[in-house]
Amino acid sequence: GGTNEPGRTASGSASTIIPDGLQDIVWDVPEQYEDNSAWVFNKNSTGKTVAKMKDSSNRYLWQPYEQSGLVGGRRADLLGYPVVFSAFMPNVSATTYPIIFGDLRGYYRVDRVGLSVEVMRELYAETNQVLLLGRLRMGGDVAEGYRMRIQQDSAS
Repeated sequence: GGTNEPGRTASGSASTIIPDGLQDIVWDVPEQYEDNSAWVFNKNSTGKTVAKMKDSSNRYLWQPYEQSGLVGGRRADLLGYPVVFSAFMPNVSATTYPIIFGDLRGYYRVDRVGLSVEVMRELYAETNQVLLLGRLRMGGDVAEGYRMRIQQDSAS
């Protein structure tokens, strides 16, 4: 409901992701942001759901990893755009937004407190150990929501 939130694209299903919903997200992002667009979703739920999609001949629509020679290849693009797995993205369900697609430069990350390291020599002096206590605080928010879209179920 906020002014900087990304636009929402219905997936076409009330509780899962379907191929037409993925196409809709790509086409809903304005063309000036296509060159820097990427997919963001988690690997264990959303990635698995997308990787299991098949065509009418029972062939997989997306192979998450390209094969090259004797060793595994790099992560394959989805509909021509790179994929970024994030464990912080929600799982696929009827009440979540499991996919972000678009130009991620519209999301700003801010260092709230710079990196600080405290050396504590006295705490473990008996065992000849030194404790290094590090602290880093970050934050982030969508600043230019028009650069990206989020996937939602059709019921929302």
